[in-house]
Amino acid sequence: MRALPPAFLALTLGACLVTDRLDPPVLPNAPPVIFDVTEPANTEPISAEDITTVDATMPGSLDFEIEVQDLNVTQTLAVVALLDLPGDNRSVAYVNENLEPQGGAIARRETIRVDVSLLRPPPGSTSCRRLTVFASSGFERIDIGQPIEPGDLARAVYWLRVVDPPEQEVDLTECP
Repeated sequence: MRALPPAFLALTLGACLVTDRLDPPVLPNAPPVIFDVTEPANTEPISAEDITTVDATMPGSLDFEIEVQDLNVTQTLAVVALLDLPGDNRSVAYVNENLEPQGGAIARRETIRVDVSLLRPPPGSTSCRRLTVFASSGFERIDIGQPIEPGDLARAVYWLRVVDPPEQEVDLTECP
C-alpha cells in the first residue's frame, strides 16, 4: 500500500493543515517550593516546624534535608542558607548555585550542611539562631537572599536553640 501525502489526507478527511510556524506562549517562571524531609538516623528529626536544640560543644555539622519542588523541570536552581547572628547581621552558611534538574522530575533533594562552629555562642552562654533557606533560579545578592527575578523565591526557616553546655536553658525571646 502506498503512503498518501499529508496534504491529501487533510483535504479528504476534513482536517486543516497549518503551514505557518506558531510559537507557544512563554509561560511565567513559577517559583520553587521548599519541603523539609530530614530523617537523620539516631537523632530527633530537624524540622522547620520545631525549635531544635543544638549542643554547641559537638563537632562537625548539622544536616538539613530539603526537597525543592519546581515546575520548571529543566531549570537549574540555586540554594542558599543564611544564619542570623546577633544584631542585624547575617552569615552565609551554605551555597549551591547548581541544583540541577533531575530527569524531568519536579522534586530535587539537597542537603544543607551547616558547620556547628558558625552557631557557637560565647562559652557559658546560649543563643537562638534562625537559619533561613532560600531557593531560586538565581540570586542578585546571595548575602540577603534576593532573587534575580522578583517573586522567583522559596523560603524555609529553621529555629535553633544553641546551648553550651547542653543542659542550659535558652530564653526564646532572644530569637531574631
